[in-house]
Amino acid sequence: MWNKLREDNFLTGLMAGLLSMMMVYAGLRMLRSALAEYYGNPFFFPTPRIELITILCNVILFRIVIINLKKDKTGRGILFITVLLSMIFFYLFFKMNNKFS
Repeated sequence: MWNKLREDNFLTGLMAGLLSMMMVYAGLRMLRSALAEYYGNPFFFPTPRIELITILCNVILFRIVIINLKKDKTGRGILFITVLLSMIFFYLFFKMNNKFS
């Protein structure tokens, strides 16, 4: 099983990219909740900031996988899921904020 995950595989990159985005997003949301509760300011992080930091973390993960680990297919999977989820987020964000129906 572990040997399958260590291989240079596009599907492994998709899973790693999705898992890392979910973990970073959940961690930042919990941090936001804790800081907002501590300081009493519910608008501690504006709306797109957490999502942009999540995207940045995945881009950094992509760079590490491509350059340091030299796993091209895995890096492509991470980049694919990052770009796909970023486009979905920005589409929904601008649709909800600009009311272009």
